[in-house]
Amino acid sequence: MRTIAIAALLALPPAVAWGQAFDFTPAQFQERFNRQLKADEGDLLRACRPEKAAIACTFEDAKFQRSVQAFKELNLVNGRFELKSRVLIEQAGGKVATIAITGDRSSPMGLFHFAGQMGSLMRSFDPALTSQQAAAKVSELGVMRGDADRTIGTPKLAIENYAAIECTSWPSSRSTSVGCVFRPRY
Repeated sequence: MRTIAIAALLALPPAVAWGQAFDFTPAQFQERFNRQLKADEGDLLRACRPEKAAIACTFEDAKFQRSVQAFKELNLVNGRFELKSRVLIEQAGGKVATIAITGDRSSPMGLFHFAGQMGSLMRSFDPALTSQQAAAKVSELGVMRGDADRTIGTPKLAIENYAAIECTSWPSSRSTSVGCVFRPRY
């Protein structure tokens, strides 16, 4: 999959236009996020590499595939599922300016996994946030919206003490992508 800048991906203005950044480097972010993913028993960031205007990170998928297998054993899903989630990091002055997490809602397995990754990302910023609180915030941001939702295609915004978070999912006729952008809040 070809990487494009976060702003273009989610049709949002680029973060570097604001000149703000979080108070951590991309490596520190990766360490922080992986620590929370591990605590939440999720798949860790596997590989991060520069790509155009961002650093693109993929996830391991062993735990994702184990959950797929468990659903198959219950006869709840059938077929092959690919983890399409990734993280894109934009920098300003060596610090993280924007974090985008993208996924795919073409299968329930991919969407459920993306929602879990979003919760872990929120909890990496706010360790006091419980799993249930993170799940409620993910829901408020419309991550689980389907085509029948009147607001599909409309970004939803949450202002938290650690970041401004904007999430968008589109009608399936346009794309099955879902994505959220975390920006510094000062």
